[in-house]
Amino acid sequence: MSGSPLADAGSGVEVIRSYAATLDELASRISDEDLRAVVSRLVACQGRLVTVGVGKSGLVAQRIAALFNSVGFSAQFMNPLDAIHGDLGIIKAQDVVIAVSNSGDTPELVGVAPILKTRASCMIGIVSTASCEVARLCDHLLVFGRLAEVDPLGVVPTTSALAASTLGDALVVMWMRATKVKPATFAANHPAGELGRRLSLRVADVMIVRAMCPPVSPEDELGKVLKMISQGGAGAVWVEDPDGRLVGIVTDGDVRRALQAHLGEPSIDVRARDVMTSDPIVIESNELAIRAMEVMEKNRRKPVSILPVIADERVVGLIRLHSLVQVGLS
Repeated sequence: MSGSPLADAGSGVEVIRSYAATLDELASRISDEDLRAVVSRLVACQGRLVTVGVGKSGLVAQRIAALFNSVGFSAQFMNPLDAIHGDLGIIKAQDVVIAVSNSGDTPELVGVAPILKTRASCMIGIVSTASCEVARLCDHLLVFGRLAEVDPLGVVPTTSALAASTLGDALVVMWMRATKVKPATFAANHPAGELGRRLSLRVADVMIVRAMCPPVSPEDELGKVLKMISQGGAGAVWVEDPDGRLVGIVTDGDVRRALQAHLGEPSIDVRARDVMTSDPIVIESNELAIRAMEVMEKNRRKPVSILPVIADERVVGLIRLHSLVQVGLS
C-alpha cells in the first residue's frame, strides 16, 4: 500500500462513529415537544406538504417529500429558483411548507421565504441556528445546531445533512403513528416493489385452489394418492376425513419413501393414513403471503415447503414455497 492514495484515506469506520456521535448530540438538542408541535401542524394540514431547499439541503428536502408521499401524505419538493419563476402557484393557503437549510441564509431561499410565509398556512424550518433569516419567518423551528462536517475540509454537507435528514425521518415516523398509517396504505403506494408485495399479497392470491388439487381420504391407496398429487401439480395433497376435516398432508416425498420401503414386495397395502403427516401446519387464506413464507422457513419440527390453506375452518387450497419465491417474495 506504500505510495497508494489509499494510505491517506483514513478510517471509514471512524466516519461512521462520528455520525453515531452526531445523532446522540442531536437527540440531546431536539425535544419531543418541538417535534410534536410540528407533527400536530402536519396532522391538521388540510392541503399538502411542500418542501424547499437549495443544494444538498434541497436533496434532503426532496427525500422528506418522497417519504411523506410513500406513506400517504401528499407532498412536493419545490426548488426556490423555480418558485420565483412560476412554481409558487402550486402553494395553496391550506398547505404546510418545510424549509431545509444548514445556514438558513442561502440567498435563493431567503429571497422566496417571505412569499412562502404569506401563501402557506404554516412554515416550518429545519435549520442549524435560530438566528438565521429563514428561521425568523418560521412558525416552528427544529434547530439541529452548528455541527462540524466530517470531511477533511470541514465544508462538505455531511454531518449537517445527516442531522436534517434524521429530523425529517422523525417527523415522518411520528406522523405515521399519529395518523395510524396501515400497511395497506404503504403497499398501495408501492405496487411494483418488493415492499408492496410483502404488505399486500395475500395467501389466497398465490395458493393453488381446491378445484385444481382435490383432497384424498385416509383410506385411499398409495396409487390413488400418487395420481392425485400428479394431477394437482402441487407436489402434495391434503387428507380429509368423511366430515371434510383436515387430518393430514401427503407430499410426493412421502410417497417416494413409502415405495422405497416396500420395494420388491409382491403387493403394497399402504394408504394415505399410513404416510401422511398428521395435524399439519396450516395458514389462513387472508393472511399475508409473506407470513406463509415465514411459517415455512421457521418451522422447527421439520422443513416445510407447502401448507394447507384454511378459510372458515375448511381447506380451500395449498400454498407452495416455490410459488412465493416466484412472485418475488424472499
